[in-house]
Amino acid sequence: MSVQPDSIPLLKAAGLQISLRPYPHTCPYALNCSEDSPFKDERVRQAINYAVDGDGLCALLNGSAKPAMGLYPPDDPLFGTPQNRYRYDPEKARLQDRSRRAERGCGTGRVAGQNSHRSGSSPNSRRPATS
Repeated sequence: MSVQPDSIPLLKAAGLQISLRPYPHTCPYALNCSEDSPFKDERVRQAINYAVDGDGLCALLNGSAKPAMGLYPPDDPLFGTPQNRYRYDPEKARLQDRSRRAERGCGTGRVAGQNSHRSGSSPNSRRPATS
């Protein structure tokens, strides 16, 4: 039986036992890296990856997913040997963006998803998850 993640707490509260099984599915995001796109710059792509909170997204899915480290899970032979394994690091995301902006003479600015009225992480900055 398939259950939506937001139904899990209600079903548990009703006394049902929920068993979650691994399901090999990744929800990736793709960035437009065309000539006039800011995502053409590797530092912008890195900043986006550091700004995504995979654990936070999985918490929103009520534990029905786990953070992805790429299109394939690390134990898959197709995973490869990435040079960088991104983790949620908003400060590193800001530093990547500042580096790019300084080089372009644009000032420091804010990273997408950074909220000006409060400090900390934005719930809108999330890493894709696997379920």
